[in-house]
Amino acid sequence: MPTQWDDLRVVLALARGRTLEAAARRLGADPSTVFRRARMVEKRMGVKLFERSREGYLPTEAGEAAAMVAERVESEVLGLEAQIGCGDAAPAGTLRVTTTDTVQNDLLIPRLPQFAARFPDVRVELAASNAFADLIKRDADVAIRPTRKPPGHLAGRSLGAVPWAVYAPHELARAPRALESIGWVIPDESLAELPAERWRRQRHAKARVALVVNSIAAVRLALAQGLGMGVLPCFVGGACAELARIGDPIPELDSELWILTHRDYRGLARVRAFFDFALESISPSLLPRSQPGEIARR
Repeated sequence: MPTQWDDLRVVLALARGRTLEAAARRLGADPSTVFRRARMVEKRMGVKLFERSREGYLPTEAGEAAAMVAERVESEVLGLEAQIGCGDAAPAGTLRVTTTDTVQNDLLIPRLPQFAARFPDVRVELAASNAFADLIKRDADVAIRPTRKPPGHLAGRSLGAVPWAVYAPHELARAPRALESIGWVIPDESLAELPAERWRRQRHAKARVALVVNSIAAVRLALAQGLGMGVLPCFVGGACAELARIGDPIPELDSELWILTHRDYRGLARVRAFFDFALESISPSLLPRSQPGEIARR
C-alpha cells in the first residue's frame, strides 16, 4: 500500500514532538493512538523510523528522510488550504498560539471570550514560551512576541510599542530609602539576556537582590506582595493596582509587540481572523505602532 499523507503526518508529528504526548497534541489524538499508528506506518513502509531513547523518539536515518518529505508535503497542503481559505469559508479548526506569560495572562486571555464568541469553530490552544523556534518548528501557528526586530523569514504585523519601567508597591514608591533597603526582584538565568535584566546589571550591579524568580509574570506577583522593586513592561505594571511606576519608562528598553506566523500559514482563514482580532483588540491597549502596515516576510 502506498504511503498516505496521514502516514506522513504521524511521522512528522513524532519527529517534531519527540514524545507520544507531544505528537498526540499536534494530531488531536491520544498517545496510544499515535503509538499504534506509528507502528503501522513502520510496518507498512518496512523500515524502522524511530529509536526510543531517554530523549524520546529519535528519528532514524529513514525517519529523518520521511520527515523531510512530510514537511514538503505539509507545505503544499497548507498552501492549498490557504489558497482555498481566501474564499468565503468561515474560520475553523485548531489555532496554536505561543506567546510570553505576561502577554498570555494580561492581554490575550481577558480578550479570548470575544474571539470565541465571534469564531466559535476555532479552537485556540495557548502555550507560554519565549522562543521564536515554536514557529520555525511549526509547533505553533501564531506567535505574539515583544521584539525590536522580528525574524525576516516570518510574516507579521506590529501591534504596538512596549515600554518598560521600574515598579514597586505604592507604599515603597513613596519612600525611596525603603526601596534601597528591600532590594530588587529579578528574573533568573533563563532570562538573563532580557534587555531589562542587562540594564539592571549595568545600572544597579551593587544593589541587593531580594528575590529571584523564573518569569516576568512572577516578578509582577512578587512586587505586588511588597517583596521589592523590579522592571516590568508598562502594560503589565500599569495594570496592577498594587504597583506604582518609579520614574519614566527606560528608553533603551523600548520594544514592540509583534504578531507573527509562518509564511505558509498567512492565507489560512483562522490565522487571518486571529491577526485581525489581535490588531483590533490588543493594539488599542498599547502605544501606537511605529511601523504601521503589514510586514510580509518572504
